[in-house]
Amino acid sequence: MTRTVARNKKRMVLLSLLGLIAVLVLAFLVWSQMTYTPTSRAEENLITGEDVLVLTDDHTYFMPQTNTYDTGLIFYPGAKIEAGAYAYIGQSLAKQDYMVVLVNMPLHLAFFNPAAAASIIENHGQVKNWAVGGHSLGGAMAANYIANHPGQIKGLAMLASYPAGTNDLSSINLAAVSIYGTNDCVAEPEKIFDTKHLLPPQTLYIEIEGGNHSQFGDYGLQYRDCPPAISIEKQHQIITDSLIALLDRMNSGH
Repeated sequence: MTRTVARNKKRMVLLSLLGLIAVLVLAFLVWSQMTYTPTSRAEENLITGEDVLVLTDDHTYFMPQTNTYDTGLIFYPGAKIEAGAYAYIGQSLAKQDYMVVLVNMPLHLAFFNPAAAASIIENHGQVKNWAVGGHSLGGAMAANYIANHPGQIKGLAMLASYPAGTNDLSSINLAAVSIYGTNDCVAEPEKIFDTKHLLPPQTLYIEIEGGNHSQFGDYGLQYRDCPPAISIEKQHQIITDSLIALLDRMNSGH
């Protein structure tokens, strides 16, 4: 009888633990689906136009209609932010004859697929010069990809982001830019500066006076972020100009 009682207690404990795990998994899945969605303005940039072809499949692709591109940017979105919120980047860079891929991450979290760039690169052999980059968590995972694929990537774009301490890129030869906003209350400038030793010494740092975290995309004001002191149009212009300059440097070999 005592053994039977002990077995029943163990079974109850095990069932309780399994139930708790199931509840936690379900709660995480629900949380991950509470995403930041593109604004109507961002969605307009997801439409094919005279200069830019937009294709949405596993990811969202922006390609110059001229079809003469050989340089591209693979972009990882921030945590819980839908890729379409960065469509302004795709439109602006494709109009300058660069390909852009906005990556759709599992559960909208880049740490579930930091190696997403690998299959994109494999499937687009016409692109010879690749940069990877991202916003917030996406930028950290882009840095992780480069750390694990040294020599494959020629450029890195960090938008309100910084690498993890285990991803030291300081000895890797690549063009790099780190763009940050002074009103960012999610990835504060201090965090950017504290990790400068992890990025290549030739990294260009671009400060956006009055820029906040949310306006690196186009999805509204993010939780915990501070209000901007600059228009979203101006912040986007600084970002796209900086990214085009990065790809130009890669193209020229500098």
